[in-house]
Amino acid sequence: MTFKYYTSGSYTILKPSDEQWRDGFQANITDQFANSSTYQTILEETAFASGSTVSVNVRVTSAVDSATGIKLSDDYKKILFSDITKESGLGWKYYFSSNWWVCSFSDDIKSTPKSITVRRCNNVLRWTTSDGISQSEPCAIDYDLSRTTDMSTKF
Repeated sequence: MTFKYYTSGSYTILKPSDEQWRDGFQANITDQFANSSTYQTILEETAFASGSTVSVNVRVTSAVDSATGIKLSDDYKKILFSDITKESGLGWKYYFSSNWWVCSFSDDIKSTPKSITVRRCNNVLRWTTSDGISQSEPCAIDYDLSRTTDMSTKF
């Protein structure tokens, strides 16, 4: 069934309901985002391994393991962005609390508010290029293994 007069209106008035909801959600976030004790300005690397950064206003909170609901250690943080269309992904680096942090989990598909989980860099990868130029990059190296053998394949 087609409603000829209903669909002949302006697109700004007759947006699909999902777009109206997203626009209203974004307006609410924009209006209330800074009203939090976790709100801060951090640095985000602009291009991979470039070393150049830009200031970004975010909320930084403690991270929770989604499988168990247990709070992760201080080596993990959750970053929430005010823009629901913000681009970010695995390997992106951020600087706050006197440490470099690398994105280890991106919440792109599951939720409308844009957020990522970052891990504190605990080491620096250093190498020399074929031209003799020394390079370095902060990285996160996993904790020590608790067992010496792979138990996942044993029956």
